[in-house]
Amino acid sequence: MNWRAPVLILVAIAVLVAGKVYLPYVGWSNSNADARARAEAYLRAVARADEDRGWSLLEPAGRAALGSLDTYRRLMAAADWSGFAWDLRPNGVCDDGVCSFLVRLQNGRDSVPDVAWRGGPGHPGVLVLSDRSTDEGGAFLEVLQRGWFGGIGIVVFGQTH
Repeated sequence: MNWRAPVLILVAIAVLVAGKVYLPYVGWSNSNADARARAEAYLRAVARADEDRGWSLLEPAGRAALGSLDTYRRLMAAADWSGFAWDLRPNGVCDDGVCSFLVRLQNGRDSVPDVAWRGGPGHPGVLVLSDRSTDEGGAFLEVLQRGWFGGIGIVVFGQTH
């Protein structure tokens, strides 16, 4: 009896199981500094008329939920960003490749256009209302840092797929 075939099959199964367990975690980062830089870059870009308005900083599945770049640009350009002023609280929390930041809205929640807020399935947005007082925050923004399999970028909530 040829003993090599069963051994090779067992090795192949072990490699597949190890890959299924380990590979999705390759490229995950809990770097608060990297996530904070992405979050700040997005918040700066979303209100500017001369850029892609942060499209390039969104995670891939989120881009799909928002449609095309042209649709996204039209939505962001039609919104009133004139009162949008913010700062990220210094205590962002990172766990399992997702970093969550509290965004203090300097001019209150009403200064944020509706298009930026999570509106539920079919109405994706990037900000989620915080239950904390407006003195401390107003919104949460999450950054996904999961490398190959999860995509990297600002999380879009309310994805329909």
